[in-house]
Amino acid sequence: MVLFLKAMRRTRASKINLSHVHDLLATLNVLPLLGLANARDPFEAAFIRWIAGRSTTSELYKELHPADFHLKFRTGDVLEEGDVALYRLAFGDELVSVNKAYIPRAQEPSNVIEKIDWYANRITESSTILMFDRTNAADDNAEYFYRWMRDHHPEFQDIHFALSPKSPDWARLEEDGFNLVEFWSPEFVDCFLDSDVVVSSQIYNINRGGKSMKNSRLVYLQHGIQLNDMRDWVVSKHYDVFIATGRDEADYLSEVAPREVLNSGIPRLEYLSQRKDEKDSLLFMPTWRYSLNQLGAEGFRASDFYRNLDALFTNPQLLEHLARQDKVLKVKLHPNLEKWAGLFHFSERVVQTTESYQDALATAEFVFTDYSSVVLDAAFIGTPIAYYQWDRASFFAEQPYENRVDFETDGLGPVLHDMQEMVEHITTESYRAQDPEFDERRARFFEGIEPHRINETIFERMLEL
Repeated sequence: MVLFLKAMRRTRASKINLSHVHDLLATLNVLPLLGLANARDPFEAAFIRWIAGRSTTSELYKELHPADFHLKFRTGDVLEEGDVALYRLAFGDELVSVNKAYIPRAQEPSNVIEKIDWYANRITESSTILMFDRTNAADDNAEYFYRWMRDHHPEFQDIHFALSPKSPDWARLEEDGFNLVEFWSPEFVDCFLDSDVVVSSQIYNINRGGKSMKNSRLVYLQHGIQLNDMRDWVVSKHYDVFIATGRDEADYLSEVAPREVLNSGIPRLEYLSQRKDEKDSLLFMPTWRYSLNQLGAEGFRASDFYRNLDALFTNPQLLEHLARQDKVLKVKLHPNLEKWAGLFHFSERVVQTTESYQDALATAEFVFTDYSSVVLDAAFIGTPIAYYQWDRASFFAEQPYENRVDFETDGLGPVLHDMQEMVEHITTESYRAQDPEFDERRARFFEGIEPHRINETIFERMLEL
């Protein structure tokens, strides 16, 4: 049933009548199993309760300050004043409206009961604050926000950064004086329960001692900038603040989260914009392909993806240019690609780099990718970028989300469709030419961001929660 309702949110229509879904829920006695769905798929769980007739037309979905986020389910095309339209779903001939409402707690239905108010304490310098990026890696927005708070607000002494001790970043951060806590350890749970706010670049399902992201504060920094239409995902998650980078992304996100979105920019961009490194290398950052997930080494070697990349890395014209200019093309592989790094024919001039994203971007005079949004970090600091999209049709065909940004008309650099185009763009150094169109696109894309106030803006919003 969860999968059916997930599909409904994508397709917006089914031939199955709502009454049939109701009867099926009763026949299969699904409601006692909803506890399993509440944690992983809370949106669908709320929908099931409404269809089964076991909830009111308004259900508390996320506690916020000062007004909570409620889901409203209605039959017919209904939108009450002040509400946000999320979905119009056709079950056979019957239309169901799903809307988002921000309801002050004093006006909430009497069935909303919370045993503990995790918002009772204001965020002050004595607050416990928990931050994290991925469980096994740092070097992302939470790390850089931690650094900013440590440097600019040392009065906040009880800040913790969660990470796996097996992460290669653990020793680096430990040496740098980070207050580290092992992810999922008893100390981590205690820190989570004591915290007045969680600040992270990832959204994990943390539910301990009656506390979860549904009923406590989360500042979601994001991992990057959303180039795909992920509104279904955005709607279903729990957060108090959702960081956007630029007016374009903020407007898109505000369609479903108008009060939560903050157009501050992500924290790592402020640090990147302040670096003054010598730019003496080229950088390629290819992303992953879902179709490669189940392949072994031989299958990967036989894939079009591998053949196209390796052909670029060994292209004689490219290698000759790099040698003549005494340049190096660094290749920063996606984490899912690192296990296959030994299959590529790297060389003195085309090398796999294991340096941090920040270091790789800061020292690059030109950055290109296939589809990754990480090159937007380079564009933010004025480094020319390009997109090498040799497999455009097949790539978008296998994506779980629709593309939101048209690379051809809205991209911040040129789109190159085959290897010869890409090689010539590099060897003729066309990327050095100033292009007013891309300058204009860049200014429009990052509108509203103050590069030297990114972290301060997030900090100020955090204190308001």
